[in-house]
Amino acid sequence: RRAARLEFDPATEVVSSYVHNGAGSNCGTSVALVQLKSSGSVDGLDALAKQLAMHVVAVKPKYLTTDDVPEEAVNKEKEILAEEAIKSGKPADKVDMIVK
Repeated sequence: RRAARLEFDPATEVVSSYVHNGAGSNCGTSVALVQLKSSGSVDGLDALAKQLAMHVVAVKPKYLTTDDVPEEAVNKEKEILAEEAIKSGKPADKVDMIVK
């Protein structure tokens, strides 16, 4: 379970949420909040933020930020990507560049 405090300027930003498997008012099995900022009008951003929140819940991320990802998990993903690149016929000398 995670908690965070969001501060935003309603003139330039929107915050929207998605609650999956709602068990009651603002209560569900998975929840996501998305904050978007615009240099122009915020009209229409709420719908986009809600769709992005739905995608976040669907993907079920394991980590909140890139700093939270353990190095061993990053290395494992790099190995997988390198194998896929080689199997797809990418030049061996370019695989490291592709993976990074």
